[in-house]
Amino acid sequence: MFRIDHPTAVAVKPAPGAAGTPGFFTEGDPVGGIAPTVVTQAWCNSVQEELMSILTAAGIAPDKAATNQVLLALQALGLKVATTAEAQALVNDATIITPKKLADAFKGSNQSLGANGYQKYPGGLIVQWGTTTATASTGDVSTPFPIAFSSALRTLLVSPGITSSMNAATFGSLSLASFGYSIWGAAGTRVAGSTGYFIAIGV
Repeated sequence: MFRIDHPTAVAVKPAPGAAGTPGFFTEGDPVGGIAPTVVTQAWCNSVQEELMSILTAAGIAPDKAATNQVLLALQALGLKVATTAEAQALVNDATIITPKKLADAFKGSNQSLGANGYQKYPGGLIVQWGTTTATASTGDVSTPFPIAFSSALRTLLVSPGITSSMNAATFGSLSLASFGYSIWGAAGTRVAGSTGYFIAIGV
């Protein structure tokens, strides 16, 4: 890469004119009365300086005999120039995890986004949520998870709905498929009829 060095070149970059309407090159059409595009000094200087700025950023001195300096500069600046095979792999779902494949891994049978639902994550983690109601005042109410965990329940958080009689929510009878839910009133006894909300995390 090297700046134009023909004897007709000038030492100082001419000031570009006012910007016109952006367009494209044409070879012209004499029959249609369309003139060929004039390659202006401003356009040539702009392209030249755009390329030179890449060399400058990479600290590469222009060499008139070299024809790969822009590529070397881009690589020096950290750009990985992919081979044809690598470029093809970037859109091949069979060889890499593409954005589409990653998105699909969270959808379909891996999620249910209803009021009582779950989300499965790549690697095995499962997050579940839902509501339950304390319908008994003498014991825990068995509450099934939207789906059963495969091997372990790691965390369960239960929060009661706001009522004047509730004091605390508790859970027990834990299993991979369900848990027991109770609401305790201020008097220290279970209270029926209060809705609770839960989040469960496991694998």
